[in-house]
Amino acid sequence: MVLALYFSKRFFKYFFLINVSLTFLFNFIEFFEKIVRIKHTSFANIVHFICLNLPSSFFENFPISCWLATCLFIKELVQQNEWETLQILNINYKKLFNLFLWMGIILASISFIGKEKITLKTSNLAEKFKIEKFKQRSKQKILNKWVILPNNNTKSKNLFCFFQLLDLKENKGTNIILIYMNSNFEIEKTINSSIFYIKPEEKTLFLTQGIKIKAKSGIQTKINNLNFKIPSFFSQLQLDIEIPSIHVLIKNLISGKNILPDIVLNNLLSQLLKRIIVHLQVLLYPLLTFCLFLLFPYHSKYKWVMILLAYPFITLSDMFINLTISTSGGLFLLLPYFFIIIFLLLLKKSLKKLLNPIK
Repeated sequence: MVLALYFSKRFFKYFFLINVSLTFLFNFIEFFEKIVRIKHTSFANIVHFICLNLPSSFFENFPISCWLATCLFIKELVQQNEWETLQILNINYKKLFNLFLWMGIILASISFIGKEKITLKTSNLAEKFKIEKFKQRSKQKILNKWVILPNNNTKSKNLFCFFQLLDLKENKGTNIILIYMNSNFEIEKTINSSIFYIKPEEKTLFLTQGIKIKAKSGIQTKINNLNFKIPSFFSQLQLDIEIPSIHVLIKNLISGKNILPDIVLNNLLSQLLKRIIVHLQVLLYPLLTFCLFLLFPYHSKYKWVMILLAYPFITLSDMFINLTISTSGGLFLLLPYFFIIIFLLLLKKSLKKLLNPIK
């Protein structure tokens, strides 16, 4: 227990110093990038944005800081001959595996609480400030948005909605088009209106005037005072207004199970899994780095090459997720991490055999 606390203290010291350094470095670069690229704002606005962004940036660097801290910690153990001393004291690699596991669990818990409970509000404020001051448009105005909606009249059909502008403050929008498609994604009819209104309390979309066009015949019909009660429309808008928490994503998945189209539900599930994966990386980095180091215990060169591969493995997994997120179901995104976890579990079973000191 005393040895575990001693090692944990050294590991967390490395982690804290690295994470603070990366946080200030990235925000330092961000500061000068904003000064060079953005000419229409003041110095005070840039400083204010950096201050808002600092807390979320601190927790965003947790994964890479875990990896670097693990590398430096193992390097220090080897350089100070503590690695061999552990074997002389009959402290096998399985106990070290458990130590890295608990340190990863602690940091993953801090990451989850920090990102989902502490800094989520400041992240939304920073995003709002960036849009209003740097991009010079209101966060309350949504531009050129596509929304996929369920068609309650015919289950076999698809309903797509596009609008050019929606002012959430005035609950008024311009240039909306509703596109009805059959199961073969052939357009059956469209409804166009230059002005529309929303009633968030009633979850209703209201068109005062518009034109309905049937695709096959081309017949145009004027419509007046058309109401659409579509809760899923407002559920999807809410995701654009602010960064949702994991709790909100889960709530939308549960409540939207019967009102959201499958493609939207898959997108929400993918967003949820990506948020969870960020915290999972904090847990996996120390374990994966440690286990890769043990693959070639008697080769002084190879083991130091292997210790650097943890970051590329996780990065490639994220690239796989980003490439497949639009074409696959949400749970499929966990496949790379499933293989990483299997690798860690298999190696853990063989750690009892690795009792000799590393040469």
